[in-house]
Amino acid sequence: MKKTCEQCNQQFEVEKKEIEMLQLLSPTIAGIKFDLPEPTFCPVCRIQNRLAFRNEHSLYKRKSDLSGKAMLSIFAPDSTYKAIDQDEWWSDEWEPLQYGRDFDFSKTVFEQLGELNLAIPHMALSTKNVENSQFTNFALNMKNCYLVFGASDDQDCLYCRILLGCKDAIDCFTVYDSEIAYEGISSKNCYSCMYFKNCRNCSESLFIEECDNCKNCLLCFGLRNKEYYYMNEYVGKEKFEKLKTSLQPLTHEKIAELHQKLLNLKKDLPHIASHIYACEDCSGDMIFNSKNCQWAFDVSDCENCYYIAGQKGSQNSMDITYAARGVRFSYQLCAATGCVQSIGCFLCWDCSNTFYSIECQNTSDVFACIGLRRKQYCILNKQYSKEEYEKLVPKIIEHMQKTGEWGQFLAKSLSHFSYNQTVAQDHYPLEKAEALKKGWQWRDEEKTSQAFNITPKELEFYKKHQLPQPILPPNERYKSRLAKKNPMQLWERTCAKCNAVIQTTFAPNRPEKIYCEKCYLEAVY
Repeated sequence: MKKTCEQCNQQFEVEKKEIEMLQLLSPTIAGIKFDLPEPTFCPVCRIQNRLAFRNEHSLYKRKSDLSGKAMLSIFAPDSTYKAIDQDEWWSDEWEPLQYGRDFDFSKTVFEQLGELNLAIPHMALSTKNVENSQFTNFALNMKNCYLVFGASDDQDCLYCRILLGCKDAIDCFTVYDSEIAYEGISSKNCYSCMYFKNCRNCSESLFIEECDNCKNCLLCFGLRNKEYYYMNEYVGKEKFEKLKTSLQPLTHEKIAELHQKLLNLKKDLPHIASHIYACEDCSGDMIFNSKNCQWAFDVSDCENCYYIAGQKGSQNSMDITYAARGVRFSYQLCAATGCVQSIGCFLCWDCSNTFYSIECQNTSDVFACIGLRRKQYCILNKQYSKEEYEKLVPKIIEHMQKTGEWGQFLAKSLSHFSYNQTVAQDHYPLEKAEALKKGWQWRDEEKTSQAFNITPKELEFYKKHQLPQPILPPNERYKSRLAKKNPMQLWERTCAKCNAVIQTTFAPNRPEKIYCEKCYLEAVY
């Protein structure tokens, strides 16, 4: 079914399987099933709206609104929202239920949630089980990490984004299960690799792209199961070692020259339409060990999911952005992990049957709540009995159906941040006037010094691997990596060899030669 997006006015299609998924995800409360409506925004606008809630890396020094102590926070000192230290947030020094209020049917749910949002204190940083990793955010199970954002199960890592299961990684973006990694992008299971992109199971290599199961390779593109290769040609161990030694120590001038050589090498070589490995019936990019996942990006071990990004282990869900440990039977979530049968939430972890809520942990059967921990049967942070909850929630959903809120993600006005503070600006950049016109806020930040520190651990890494110290600050280095990664968007093209219709993250106006999977594998093996 063709529809017109209410936000960008572009046409998009809602397929039969998506409607069937919405039926599967429609909740039953007190014996009444509440059907989820078809989406009114296109897939790109839906993910953009969710990302506009997520401030990963804009950090500020401010004081806790509970104790007054100095702390690091994603909330600026002049923010209209209250913020408290993570330890305070988890403590018994405050009670989220004290902010509870009755539901008012003369107002929309989002209006009432907005009032609660302003009243209640929020976590300064979103971290859990982190050790010696204070300068991290959206981080889970971290040790000895610094300025790492959107990460889980990492150790001794610096200046990374979207990093899972890594150790000794610096300046990496969407890298998984890798060790001793530098300037890596969209790669998995790599060891001792530097300047690598879209690689799997590679080791001891520099300046490689689109390589799989390669070792001791230098300036290579699109290789499979190779060792001692230079510029895509076998040179043998002795010559390879001489070539590698001749580059050391690396300088910024040498690095620029090597990047240009790699660019020239790959210019006329075929590129695969999408990076999908050990999967069945999937579309998107960087998908591993998954089944029946459509419009999926940077995911692994997922099944029966549509429009998902940045997660592992999700099942039977739709429109989920960032879920490190996955979700099940859920819809329209962002930065929510371990959730089951939940709808329209932001930053909710290990929750079930949780609807239109923010910053909740280990809750079940809660509706329009903020900041709850281990609670059940709550609405707008007010405690109810099971019977009272199941009597009131159906009335609230019927109210949301009338106001058009039911089935949508949280309203833009509920985001704690201006558009340009969030990762939405990274992936879908807007000018100030356009962001304001579309209903987001904008923060005019003062320009700050570009000076930055080199940590002792970082300096040790550079010396050990004969790398030059960076000349750009961490955020500028991140922007450079982001520019090298294809966007979270699919276009229809034809294979440059067989003319089969393909879906790819390479826009139609891109100059690369794009092959379907069959033709690409024939070319590289």
